[in-house]
Amino acid sequence: MPRLNRWLDSCEVKDEHGGQIEADPHQSRHTSFACRLIKRDVPQEVVRVLLDHQSHRMTAHYAKMTDKTVRRH
Repeated sequence: MPRLNRWLDSCEVKDEHGGQIEADPHQSRHTSFACRLIKRDVPQEVVRVLLDHQSHRMTAHYAKMTDKTVRRH
């Protein structure tokens, strides 16, 4: 079991059905990169192109606004 999945298991991170979450390093880097761009106010369409997403809905997953972002703007 890769280290990331062992860590998720030890933290008891589960999916929406209570099942074990499987993650890979690519997925983790992808998420981290997308979130950093969104937090730095890179337009969502630019992030979509950089991530090679076919749909804006895929990119919107990373674009959840936090209270901190709302206060800043």
